[in-house]
Amino acid sequence: MPKDLLKNDSFGLLPEPEGRWGSFGVSMVTNIIIMTLLILFTAAIHKVEKQKYNETLIFPQEVPPPPKIVVPKVKVFAPPQPEVVKLTPPKIVVPKIQPPPEIPKPVKLDQPDQPKLPPAPPKATSAKCRGSRPRSMETTRMAFSTVALTTRMIPAAN
Repeated sequence: MPKDLLKNDSFGLLPEPEGRWGSFGVSMVTNIIIMTLLILFTAAIHKVEKQKYNETLIFPQEVPPPPKIVVPKVKVFAPPQPEVVKLTPPKIVVPKIQPPPEIPKPVKLDQPDQPKLPPAPPKATSAKCRGSRPRSMETTRMAFSTVALTTRMIPAAN
């Protein structure tokens, strides 16, 4: 293989890469100049003026007398008498509440005594589980048969 193909692996689809540092430098310098001009213009336009406050204290020479309060006279009237209103009897008759009916008492029957039984014997437990394990036995046998088959099929190295 020629050495030139290994260097340029673009296969002619894209133009060869060229140095872009010149255009990058020019754009960076232009951006920095524009940014500094914007900062200078905003600083020149925005001026802060110091505000001046003048304070003048005025002390009166004589204390004025307190104003006289005139209390108006109020006429007191007697409150009007309320009118007596006659109520008509209601047209709907409300039924009277009746006492609840008596609850019948439950009947008590004599129950015969239960027969006395001896306590149940304790359950027998074993240290070894004797339950059925078909799935585990099948997978164990499959593993052993696979090992035996592969050792027979592999030729012995002499």
